[in-house]
Amino acid sequence: MLKLREFGIIRGSHLIVGPLELSVSSGRIVTLMGPSGIGKTTLLLALLGFHEEGISTSGNRYFRDTRLAAGQILPKALYIPQTMPFNPNWEIGRFLCKLPFDTPPTPRGAPRNNKKQRVAEVLESLNLGHRFNATVGELSGGEVQRAALAQAILLKPAVLVGDEFVSALDPGMTLWVLEQCRTMVDDFQGIAVLALHDVNAALLVSDSIVVLVPREDRVSTFSLSKESSAWRPDVIHTYLVLLRLASQKATSDSQCVVEMFSQYIQQPELFLKSHSMGNAVRTYMITRSGQTVIESHAESRLLGARRGPGSKYVTPIEGLLGSKEVIGFTIPFEENGLVSFVAERE
Repeated sequence: MLKLREFGIIRGSHLIVGPLELSVSSGRIVTLMGPSGIGKTTLLLALLGFHEEGISTSGNRYFRDTRLAAGQILPKALYIPQTMPFNPNWEIGRFLCKLPFDTPPTPRGAPRNNKKQRVAEVLESLNLGHRFNATVGELSGGEVQRAALAQAILLKPAVLVGDEFVSALDPGMTLWVLEQCRTMVDDFQGIAVLALHDVNAALLVSDSIVVLVPREDRVSTFSLSKESSAWRPDVIHTYLVLLRLASQKATSDSQCVVEMFSQYIQQPELFLKSHSMGNAVRTYMITRSGQTVIESHAESRLLGARRGPGSKYVTPIEGLLGSKEVIGFTIPFEENGLVSFVAERE
């Protein structure tokens, strides 16, 4: 198990991320999400025990119930960054053969399984069998990222840390590679901590999501498990858009909207009880300019809204608010009340 307790990231003497509580059991995948530049890479590196210049940490890290000292490298971990620092002249098959991995046992009397054969099998499983003798410089960006995943399959790390390591792949290949990652974690009972931007991909592969939320003076976090009724692409996508817009031009109103949305995502039932509005209809919106629109009225002014399949707690919508095209969802209350969280469509 990997655990963080009151774990924070400090620049100088100022806490900039956290404090964070996190527990990841064997066979589980946790994904970090949040606006670009919010600190996902910094947090992943700190988790591994690496600190960028001027950065330190507070709190504690535990791996398999052993407390790790500040700056101690997380054992048995493999880090896959967004851009792999491969030498362009390396032959990918030869490079992978030099990794310190064990080959599967072979039946008595059968030819011994060698490392070259194992590498060829793994590359074939990633649709890279024909690139065994290719140099890194001859590979596309997506092929390089798949070759990086081959390292993980061969080495079987106890902890895989992936930082946007599927960013160069098309949507179909992204889902396919993440499914391979899911299979690997399940088979080896390892742990994976990933940073992703693709909401659908994150929901597909993850057991929980940690959202990084910009505040006035630091970045806070909260966790969302797949058992939550808010575990939906429309809900999380709208939330991430609102976070990004609010972080670009933070105001007290926009922070209020983000805080309310955070409360809803973490505890939908409690949110509905504590924000009952009778039969009123209220819309919370953050525009691309950072302007916040909060409307309360008897009838919805979301014109031409198209409602998708809903659930007990949420119905996705898209339409017009005034002259702005928006996307978001509505949450039903008792006595015909509604609240909508929407963001101006990009």
